[in-house]
Amino acid sequence: MRASTAAAVFALPEAKGPLTPVGVLAWLDGRHWRSRFRAGAQAEEAALRARLDAHARTLALPPAAVVSDRSAKGDRKERNLLTVLTVLAKSSGRVYLRDKEPNLAAIRPGRRVVLVIPPGWRPS
Repeated sequence: MRASTAAAVFALPEAKGPLTPVGVLAWLDGRHWRSRFRAGAQAEEAALRARLDAHARTLALPPAAVVSDRSAKGDRKERNLLTVLTVLAKSSGRVYLRDKEPNLAAIRPGRRVVLVIPPGWRPS
């Protein structure tokens, strides 16, 4: 089945700090991250979700794709941290959906998502 399809693998490198919204934002920015808001954790979660949503719209991925638990030799391994975080947050155990609300709990060490790109799909 996989011989005629392409796939991409998304997995976190070793985290540099806690995988809380503030920790993830600091990791992305390469510096201590301070909320501009007084609302605390809710504002930081909203900021991270907004960043993931915005990035999802820029990705050269289909709006929906099947998630597999198997990768094959030659599958592309994504290295961009924001892209990995975005795909992890927008994938369940079975499907990636670009337009779904990011699930921040899905960003966790050891989680790996293999997206099966539909045959013939090309970014527009």
